[in-house]
Amino acid sequence: MNLAGTTANDTVVVNVNPPPPIVDLQVEGGNGPITQVEPGSYTLTWTSQYAASCTAASSDALWTGSVTVSGSAPISGALIGTHSYTLTCSNVSGTRSDTVTVYVIAPLSGTVSPTFARLVLFSPNLGLPAQTLTGTVAGGEPPYLVVVSVRAPSGAVTTYSRSGSAWSLSPSAAGDINFGTTEQGTWTVWADLTDSAGRTFRTNSNTWTVSWYPVHGRP
Repeated sequence: MNLAGTTANDTVVVNVNPPPPIVDLQVEGGNGPITQVEPGSYTLTWTSQYAASCTAASSDALWTGSVTVSGSAPISGALIGTHSYTLTCSNVSGTRSDTVTVYVIAPLSGTVSPTFARLVLFSPNLGLPAQTLTGTVAGGEPPYLVVVSVRAPSGAVTTYSRSGSAWSLSPSAAGDINFGTTEQGTWTVWADLTDSAGRTFRTNSNTWTVSWYPVHGRP
């Protein structure tokens, strides 16, 4: 206003926008990654601040599309592989994302088998072979610890430590040139497997027989 009574007006508008979203996606209550045995089963949980909308995406298509700005989602039946889950939230100030990863591995398993199904008592004395055991380990998380148990016909059990995904137990490794031939009857072998995460597995048992041949005979 001036002395003549003339007035003029002017206006400014200030829009105060929220900050960009704050996004936190977790799996099984943590930031991951986690490892599970197939089929994987776990829960995704998420929170956000200042978000107007949120969208889910995953490498396995088990969690996709629009989701609430905070919530949880159970995931089941995840197959072997690497599974990534991403939550993306937006508002007028921008977009933010958070990702978690789950590794789904094969169950721990393994085999053990004797090289010879039949042997002669103290066969090395006759120029024949003693027993050699072989085995495999799969799944789980290496490295692996293998404990081989050998039960003689008398019932006595002897254990041997091996390692690796493919292993063998020869007479020299067992420290016995007559390994697996010192008693007549049926011998039994099995193996207890442990992976680096502490998972365990016992293999099926396998057997071989040791007989006495007073004159001659070969397995």
